[in-house]
Amino acid sequence: MEINSYVQDSSITESLHALLSAHAKAGCTLQTAAATATVGNSMATASAAMASVGQAANPAKMQQTMQQFAKENAKMDMASEVMGDAVDDALDDDEVEDETDDLMNQVNARFLNTLCTSLICST
Repeated sequence: MEINSYVQDSSITESLHALLSAHAKAGCTLQTAAATATVGNSMATASAAMASVGQAANPAKMQQTMQQFAKENAKMDMASEVMGDAVDDALDDDEVEDETDDLMNQVNARFLNTLCTSLICST
């Protein structure tokens, strides 16, 4: 009798395990289905938002704006180059530098002459 009871208990245990396994599988399937539905809803919302942005954007106007920006940027670069050249020309004038050197040499020569004259006269 004990063996029959054991076999019967073992059979019930296996049935319970099979039932629990089927239940867990069904739960996973339901979770997967819910996640898939959520992703589908999110994709629909994103698609609607992208369509709305696409309708609001005006490609021709955007291209015109970009071309105008490029044109103005080129003008700015040219103006910057002209100004840079003008500043360089004003600051790198060799003629002004030569005149300044000549003037400083004259001042130094007069100072030395005056100093020498003072020293000679005072001795």
